[in-house]
Amino acid sequence: MIRRPTLKAVVVILDIRRDPASGDIDLIHWLRAYNIHPIIVLTKADKLSRQQVRKRAGLIAGELAGISPEAPVVFSAKTRQGKDEIWERVREACGLLIDDCRRSRF
Repeated sequence: MIRRPTLKAVVVILDIRRDPASGDIDLIHWLRAYNIHPIIVLTKADKLSRQQVRKRAGLIAGELAGISPEAPVVFSAKTRQGKDEIWERVREACGLLIDDCRRSRF
């Protein structure tokens, strides 16, 4: 993976209902060490109330504050919450403009 110059980012999927495990933290550190942008996504947002989502997202963001420059994206496969923001971060990490994405079917 580190020998792929085209690899600009990795989407790191975490369950919003669980605290990040040591393996999750290690992965983010490893990605940062090799200048690969981690895009942190908190899944299963539809399983919690809005208040619980805000609370858990804030707690997890606090835990990752020292190793991830961006707040995690809250995502729900059921409601599609966060889908556009994830794609926006992928495009930004790859240095793509909106017109580039339309041409490449992103």
